[in-house]
Amino acid sequence: MSIDFQSRYLALNASYGDPFSLALSQRGHYSEVNCLLAAMAYGLMKQRRLIVDETNFEGLRWQDLYASTLPGAPAEVIAAIDPEWAMLDHDTFRFGSIRRRVARRHRRRYPLWIAPLGLVCGLFPIMRLLADAFCQPNPAAPPPAIGLPAAFATFHIRRGDKIRGSLVDGKRLIPEGENTAIARYLALLREKAPALHAVQVMTDDYGAVEELRALAPDLQVESLCPPAARGYEQTEFSASTVAQKLSQRRQLIAETELAIRSSLFIGGLQSNVGRFIVLRHQNPRACISIDKQRSWYPG
Repeated sequence: MSIDFQSRYLALNASYGDPFSLALSQRGHYSEVNCLLAAMAYGLMKQRRLIVDETNFEGLRWQDLYASTLPGAPAEVIAAIDPEWAMLDHDTFRFGSIRRRVARRHRRRYPLWIAPLGLVCGLFPIMRLLADAFCQPNPAAPPPAIGLPAAFATFHIRRGDKIRGSLVDGKRLIPEGENTAIARYLALLREKAPALHAVQVMTDDYGAVEELRALAPDLQVESLCPPAARGYEQTEFSASTVAQKLSQRRQLIAETELAIRSSLFIGGLQSNVGRFIVLRHQNPRACISIDKQRSWYPG
């Protein structure tokens, strides 16, 4: 289904006029992914052709990570794009307006009718189809097995610069995320799914794994987080080599794919990772927000 939808979407997108261009950049991985999905949704809403530029994608290609091809166009089409709509990224005014329009449509629950794709539905199912079609991991990089049973919970525990604040010019900005106590995750697990006794920990800080094991020795706790990891810093990631960035992104994708298959997901919806997991989760109703953002939103 995803391959068929991918080809049908690409053909429909190529049939549209009034093109605009989105540039993949050097933000956090799922920030880039969610921005891409929002741009795809906007193009369908407005019947405008989306063209994706991967030039500044940190030396990577989408196909290094995913088994899909993003919308492109001949050079003459790209050259004819209105300059105000060319090479948009997360910081541009035009892309800000795209995200606002997509979010507003979702919030107001307006259905979208896309006859060539046979769709009449809201934005969540459309973006779920897009995510399934364009965000299937590259089969050349299969995820490692970590010994989880068929039924398990996933805790997404953010540390690093998400709770300390991003480091800019030697100073910390206001943190994007909330530092939620691990005891809160355990309380929700025991309330919502007391029969689950295995937990995948998605985190950038192995200390969270150690803390959970100490608090709940009765649980099987598994994680792909390396023991040396003690909190993600965007500045450190940006300074790493292309090979290191590729390896880290593939690990994050592998963790995310596991979380999508969990019986219960507990994580924050302020997080781009958390929102993407909810979008692709096998049962979105089994996803619980741990932060103040209670409902899913696009972008």
